[in-house]
Amino acid sequence: MNFTEDGFSVFKNVFTEEEIENFRSVCDHYFSQNTRHIIKGGTVYPGWCGDPSLSEINKITEDKRILDIITDTLSEGWIFTGHSDLHQNKSTGWHRDIEKGLKKVKGYKKGSEWSDDYSVIKVCILLQDHSDNNFGLWMRPGSQKKMGSPKLRRVGKPTCLHSNATDVIVFDQRIAHRGWDGNRMAYKNEFGRDRYLITLGYGLDNKHSHHHRAAATRRQRRQLEAINKNV
Repeated sequence: MNFTEDGFSVFKNVFTEEEIENFRSVCDHYFSQNTRHIIKGGTVYPGWCGDPSLSEINKITEDKRILDIITDTLSEGWIFTGHSDLHQNKSTGWHRDIEKGLKKVKGYKKGSEWSDDYSVIKVCILLQDHSDNNFGLWMRPGSQKKMGSPKLRRVGKPTCLHSNATDVIVFDQRIAHRGWDGNRMAYKNEFGRDRYLITLGYGLDNKHSHHHRAAATRRQRRQLEAINKNV
């Protein structure tokens, strides 16, 4: 696969199985202690990065293997865009990760996310094996080059990335993609364990990434405010 053409890459066996099981244990403990993180589609911790209670997962942001993947994808001169999500048993339909709140960001010009110098990516770690099932991430290859509905019928054949738990997936945040689109508990019901997804956003150090960071920060703040009202 070619990141420029397809809009995504799968880096095989980045982590060890022991590391993945450790991440799972941290997630299990966190969500057992924090039961209010319910938003549309499932359980989510938006903006988890930096939370000291997730120190073992925060180490990912400084892991040389991850830093090398980011540099390999974007080249030098990238920044963290502030976009981080932790999903537990979340269902998502087709969408793009272009922030809806961009229009409220100072200096943003409508449609500029389709400029040639736009380079914002998401790094994803699915903490379970999807090599033999369709509960993994789905992509429409090439759709990151085409404006319009994320359900683009004529752009990119829907493709499930049958990733292993130890893999890392990177994709252009403009690409049309989805997670499991169905009963959010379907994976757990079939395999007896929670389905986890860890995500982090990065981009080249330019205005597009700064605009994305401002919008992502606003989105995550509002989601957390809503979560904190779930008493």
